[in-house]
Amino acid sequence: MAWKKEMLFMFKDNRLLKKIITILLILSLFTSSYAFAEQANISEDMDIKVVSKTLEVKLGEYMERSSISNAEVDFLRSDQLTISHNNGIFIEYLVTNGQEVLKGDALASYRIPVDTITIEEKKMNLYHTESGYIESLHQMEESLANSINSLNNLDMDSIEAEIQQINIQKKEMEYEKSKRQLQENLDKLKAEIEELESNLEPKYVYAPYDGIVYMFNEVREETAINRNTQLLFIIDPDSAVLTAPAAATNKMWYNMNVSVALIINRQEDRSKMYKGKIIAADSLLNGLVSSDTYYIQVENGKDILGFGQRANIYAEEIKVKDVIVIPSNVVKSDSDRKYVYILDVDGVVRKQYITGRDNGVDMWVYNGLNEGQHIVIE
Repeated sequence: MAWKKEMLFMFKDNRLLKKIITILLILSLFTSSYAFAEQANISEDMDIKVVSKTLEVKLGEYMERSSISNAEVDFLRSDQLTISHNNGIFIEYLVTNGQEVLKGDALASYRIPVDTITIEEKKMNLYHTESGYIESLHQMEESLANSINSLNNLDMDSIEAEIQQINIQKKEMEYEKSKRQLQENLDKLKAEIEELESNLEPKYVYAPYDGIVYMFNEVREETAINRNTQLLFIIDPDSAVLTAPAAATNKMWYNMNVSVALIINRQEDRSKMYKGKIIAADSLLNGLVSSDTYYIQVENGKDILGFGQRANIYAEEIKVKDVIVIPSNVVKSDSDRKYVYILDVDGVVRKQYITGRDNGVDMWVYNGLNEGQHIVIE
């Protein structure tokens, strides 16, 4: 108690100093209350225990630019060309490598292996068949004539005449049937001989549509070939596109306009940029599923895209105004889902899942946040 008396004695004549001490005590009480309230309002089940800084959600401008490197040319319409027979002997190519062709043009020739002895045997068989055919018909005609003569010598009203007429009808039917069967056998044998002889003539591989043909592995003359032997490869230049695998850093979508820079001699040529468009991006293409692949159609692609051509793709700048934009570094990940911590109106911190697109610096939030909310950043 002695020290209190000493202090009062020291300050009884210093009213200004007393006022200063009083003000400092009041400020310390306010500061302690604020700190206690701030910590008490945070959910106990959250990892964040102290909120020192928040970011207000506002509308802004979202912008991004994307690119694809080393896209390669592909042809949506292309075919390997082979012979239509099971086996053959290659004769020659009728076109040059890289030549433009029209639908129906002959591209290569070949012949079918033929056993000439088999042809001669069939011709001999045909000769004997024709001789037998003529002799058989002659005999049936004589028999039928004799039956008619016998009928003429009978009384037409007699039973014998009726029986003879019936026999004649049977013979006429047998004659017509035999004549037809024999003729069919002859025609079949003649067709077999004609087919074998036609195989001696050159066969051709034709262009199925307008395009450009290539011979990657040229077949030599007199080489045995079959249906699996690739003689030529044809492409439709109108179907030329650029393809590239889709990556997480690529932000491109269907029907998006892009710019194309060709790669020539391993160097990008930006002296002339070509217009292009994304015609498929991890979606259906011609009824087939395109897995994680971009397809880029290039304006006048027929004239500038050939086998082995590569190019770099640049997406035109994207700007979207008056949308919710937040810094990418405040966004956290939970498996494949994105989220942030927000401080609600009651001062409680909670996890909020969001969706959107990210350019690496900013995130354009589609769903999950509203203007005016506060994101906990520290």
